[in-house]
Amino acid sequence: MRHLTVLDINRLFNIHRAGVDVDKLSFIRDDNLASYPSGWSPETGTTFAVSGSPEQYTLKGRGAAMFNRACQDVSLSATFTMPSWSGQIGAIRYRSMGSGLSQYTAQVTANQVLLYWGGTVIGRSAVYAAIPDGTSVSIKVTVRGARHEVYLNGVNVISVYDFNNLRFGKVGLVVSGAEGTISNWVANLGVPEAHGAPDLNDIEIYGLGDFGTNPGSVGGNTINHPTKLANAVIWGGALSPLLQHIRSQPRGGMPASTQATH
Repeated sequence: MRHLTVLDINRLFNIHRAGVDVDKLSFIRDDNLASYPSGWSPETGTTFAVSGSPEQYTLKGRGAAMFNRACQDVSLSATFTMPSWSGQIGAIRYRSMGSGLSQYTAQVTANQVLLYWGGTVIGRSAVYAAIPDGTSVSIKVTVRGARHEVYLNGVNVISVYDFNNLRFGKVGLVVSGAEGTISNWVANLGVPEAHGAPDLNDIEIYGLGDFGTNPGSVGGNTINHPTKLANAVIWGGALSPLLQHIRSQPRGGMPASTQATH
């Protein structure tokens, strides 16, 4: 509401500890199903098999498989062709932490498009005319931070913000019910890129936990309480815009932003 800029502590932490900027991603493209199942982890009972030519490889079968490359932000698209849409589902999974309760799933049925976090629907859009059996539909998912967008045949049908998982996770494909065909798989996988060398180690960030025996300690409990240095460089750096705003308030009363901070 106040249009304040508060830097992400996680971003500064990774910059100083690992030289990695989590806000500046490099995107790796995968659009070739020819190597399947190499690089993928099919679930038990999955019958996917590769067919087609180098110009258009497809997966035919049913089940689910995860691509073994963890990523953060993604742009994923696939075309699903089902012989019986009335009893089938095509889906794309992403930011999966390895469990059905800890992953996002964008799925299309004959009558609607749904976006799930685990087993909870967080977005829904009706298909105005039921998808005829034997036809193809394209699903695309684009995720940037907490913003999730789902497209059906190029039309944006779901746009929501969700913060259940902003971290790395794997992506995958699903066909349920009878056998179906997946084609036109394109995955742009965003991973953080190293932009420099680390300049703070864990001792400098979290200390030695020796405050009780060393009055001159720089602080830190070795686990989750930062040192004076880390507080100044990382936590203080992230919160400096908010602190500057608080300092700029007139004397004589506590500003709303300060009350909210407390």
